[in-house]
Amino acid sequence: MLESMALAGSPGRWPASLVEDASLRGQVEVMLRAQPEDVRAALLERLSDRDPRGPLWARTALQAIGVANTQGGRLSGVLVPGLFRVEIGRQSYVLAPIAFQLAEHGSAAADLAALRAALDGALRGRYYTLRLKRPLAPGADVAHVAVAVHLWLQAVDRGEDVGHCASYEDTHVAIELCLTPPAGLKGSGGLVMVVHPSRSLEVLSQIDARLMYIATLAGEVAPGVPVLPALGCGELWRLPRGFVNQILFGAPREVLTFREDDAHQHQALYRSNGLSLFSDPLSSQLAGLWWCDAHGAGLNTTVSFVENPWSKIGSSLPPFAGRSFLRREGPAGSRGEVIMGWNGQPPQSWSPSR
Repeated sequence: MLESMALAGSPGRWPASLVEDASLRGQVEVMLRAQPEDVRAALLERLSDRDPRGPLWARTALQAIGVANTQGGRLSGVLVPGLFRVEIGRQSYVLAPIAFQLAEHGSAAADLAALRAALDGALRGRYYTLRLKRPLAPGADVAHVAVAVHLWLQAVDRGEDVGHCASYEDTHVAIELCLTPPAGLKGSGGLVMVVHPSRSLEVLSQIDARLMYIATLAGEVAPGVPVLPALGCGELWRLPRGFVNQILFGAPREVLTFREDDAHQHQALYRSNGLSLFSDPLSSQLAGLWWCDAHGAGLNTTVSFVENPWSKIGSSLPPFAGRSFLRREGPAGSRGEVIMGWNGQPPQSWSPSR
């Protein structure tokens, strides 16, 4: 089934790993054959997509299908492109795989070295720290940066009130530069520290937008049916959990950490304000979401479940056999306050061989 497909990708990475690893390819083919015809056709189409986002989405979908199977679920068909209908117990759900490809967030060593050389020359031995607001463009022209820094340094030396930090931005470079200490001691100094860009907020804004789109689409094609988004990524997420929860629930009013049964417990009190993603009325169909953390270039993943406490139609989900952030107190679907807490279990591991 897969052998005739021209699967693109770098060696050792998905989906090229399907070509290199016969065992993985066999496992995927077994999964594909077990699906309804329209589901199988949708997955094969995305696996063969030359756009790398297609195969990545197909991997997230296969992972989500595998996790659904462990919950006793069975796919019954495609609702619209990107949304499946899955039966778990006696309840129908909309399964919505959502895949993210995090762009490379590092700067090439040669580009960073060229920027550092230009700054060292312009700053003439002063100590400084460098913050990259975004990755350097490949082959970035740093001559303009050096000229701008030289002019700023002249103003500093004249005693003008221009501050000890300065920002520079063009289409290739976006940096913030600070003299350390503020007086900019001269001598055999140079670069003290480089702070690389963080993509957490950028990724979180994408998650917010994609989940709202899925909630709106599901409301049109399957009104009243609970939705289970499955978020997958081309690499480990490495997102601060506090940032994630603030997007989903808003800022907690209280946080409680304690030990129970020889384990650390974390609970938080949230109030519905209509501004967080889960408390937005448009998200009322979202039963929660599965976080899929990929391991390697295959399908192996660990999964955690986050419940939407303000969704009345999501309360019939069977218990998730893995790490879950669940409602502890507060009526299901209440628009008021809820206490959420982790269940203390490790994330559920899943692989196609299970």
